[in-house]
Amino acid sequence: MVAPLHSTQALETVRLEAELFIARLEAAGAIGVKRPVCIRARADAGSGRCPQQLGDGEQRLHVVRHGQGFHNLLADLYHELGRKFDAASGEGGDQNPYCRPEVVDPPLTEVG
Repeated sequence: MVAPLHSTQALETVRLEAELFIARLEAAGAIGVKRPVCIRARADAGSGRCPQQLGDGEQRLHVVRHGQGFHNLLADLYHELGRKFDAASGEGGDQNPYCRPEVVDPPLTEVG
């Protein structure tokens, strides 16, 4: 049997933070907005250079994989201990694991 990648607490942290971010998007009127969008995509051929100039109304989207960093693990532990913090605004001082100086540009965990 394969062990799960994420603990119950990690999943709870994601659920709580998702609710917070969704509430902020709803309050800002950004949920349910319909806009005409056309997405054309191609992978970079490994050159590291942007292949062309953008046209009017075009935007470049970079898709990056997010791994679990030590700040995410710290957030799970803070939630488990009942500490309250605001992941979206950064409020909470030392109670906010995302704002601790020890986790500026944190390395990935073994899961990440």
